[in-house]
Amino acid sequence: MMFGNGFGGGGFREFGNCFGFAGGYMHGGFFVLAFLLFAAAAILGTLFLVKRARVNKADGAVMETLKMKLVSGEITEEEYISKRNALK
Repeated sequence: MMFGNGFGGGGFREFGNCFGFAGGYMHGGFFVLAFLLFAAAAILGTLFLVKRARVNKADGAVMETLKMKLVSGEITEEEYISKRNALK
């Protein structure tokens, strides 16, 4: 059998030890916990950046519309400035 006496003769226990996951000691649990925390932080960071990019894109579209209204004469320069300041 491959796992019966392989990896130092301890079966599955030694197999786990060679990768540092579980050897009956707390260090294995620490690495798993650290990995899970890192993965959660990476996912949350990615979601935050995607949301921020969408907001910035939407703000840019609103400002472009406001500029077009100023250029076409639909609003005055004073209205443009007050609306621009309100959007910031």
